Formats: sequence, structure tokens, C-alpha cells
Amino acid sequence: MADKAQSYDSDLIGYVDEPKFYEGKLSSWRISLSAAQIADLPKYQTEKGNVYITLTLSKAGKPMGKIYNPHSEKAKAGAAEHKAKTGGASDLPF
Repeated sequence: MADKAQSYDSDLIGYVDEPKFYEGKLSSWRISLSAAQIADLPKYQTEKGNVYITLTLSKAGKPMGKIYNPHSEKAKAGAAEHKAKTGGASDLPF
């Protein structure tokens, strides 16, 4: 069997600090971006000009930042599949 390469719709970005907890509940997370990463943000804009960054934990339990890449092959395939299912109509209010 040939190995199929894993494709993603997000890229890793920035440095993410360990989450901070207050009274046992998650209170905040901090992400730092370099000047070069900030300059690259426009390439991650959606058609409406939004940039989506998700703070999450890796499988190893380490904090990480993922930035949605609407121009990735997986994102394009997902958008095409969505358009095919909905006939191009969007039920989103924005």
C-alpha cells in the first residue's frame, strides 16, 4: 500500500505560553508572533478579510497556535465540497 500524505487546512504559528489557570479554571493563554509572522498574516485572510488563529494543545499536551490557511489544498477541497452540497448558498449570516 502506498502511504497517503496527510493534508491540513492550518499551519503552526507563533510561540504559545502555557495556559494560566485561576481557581482551577482556564483564565488566559498568550501567543507571541514575530514581526515576520505578523507581516505574513495577509496571506491567511479569508475572502471576507478575517484571519483565524486557534490556541490548542498538541497530542503531547504542549500549547500551540494554528492559523487557518484558506489557500491550502484541504481547505479548497472542503469549500468545493460544501458548495456542492449547498448549491453555493451560504446559511451563515456573515
